[in-house]
Amino acid sequence: MGMTAILEAQSISFRYGAKEILQNASISLYRSEVVCLLGPNGSGKSTLLKVLLGLLRCHAGQVLLDGGLLTERPRSLIAKRMAYVPQLHMHSFPYSVFDIVLMGRLPYRTLWSPYSEGDRLSAEVALEQLRITHLKDRPYTDLSGGERQLTLIARALAQGAKVLIMDEPVTGLDYGNQIRLLEQLVRLAAEGFSVLMSTHFPDHALWAADRVILLKDGCVVEQGTTQDVMTPTNLEAMYRVPVEVTTVGGGHVCCVPKFKKTVSYEIGRKSSDFSTSQ
Repeated sequence: MGMTAILEAQSISFRYGAKEILQNASISLYRSEVVCLLGPNGSGKSTLLKVLLGLLRCHAGQVLLDGGLLTERPRSLIAKRMAYVPQLHMHSFPYSVFDIVLMGRLPYRTLWSPYSEGDRLSAEVALEQLRITHLKDRPYTDLSGGERQLTLIARALAQGAKVLIMDEPVTGLDYGNQIRLLEQLVRLAAEGFSVLMSTHFPDHALWAADRVILLKDGCVVEQGTTQDVMTPTNLEAMYRVPVEVTTVGGGHVCCVPKFKKTVSYEIGRKSSDFSTSQ
């Protein structure tokens, strides 16, 4: 890349008991980019993100943040540099959107100290950045899935972190909210943020990512630019289904499965049969 990585995993391995979850995985994240982490279920994506955040400690290898060992950084400093956006979830209590975003300022205060005017201003700015100021007084529990995810991202921005680690942020979102969320991530990267997100949708990598990392059975099997990595050969090996990567109207690139649908009509009913073709 010709620059210093903000976040870097060097030959990390992790296991639960005797089960190896990550094996000799190395990845890097740079300033002003969106990186997508793709892999089938059970490939170790969530575990890798938690190791990068310091929530889990690797059994071999090391994680570097700003060139220094993550294990030697105080948690307060890590929280000011990296923010975690989990999968879609619901709070049990109807906090307002503003209160949820304001919680991003916790690394800057002691347990019992009140939020300062500066903290409140940071929350206001984060809401404006994501264009959701109109939700400020709404109960978080009343929001749509897309609005909740944008609120969690706003909380991460209020945290002051320039590195966003996101675990399947589009899970449970309808198509429109998925697209709007991806647009926001691309815009944040253009403003100097670094985004690492896991996803189950290859199209999201094609539409929003600068680089892609393919993870399978705990191993990084391929990483590089989206164009170089998102090939039919790589995707077929990853997901074990034949696919095409094709350009559609307007120059958009999409991943299309190669299956045939045959439909036969009989009196009073219609039957469909799906088959996969190589």
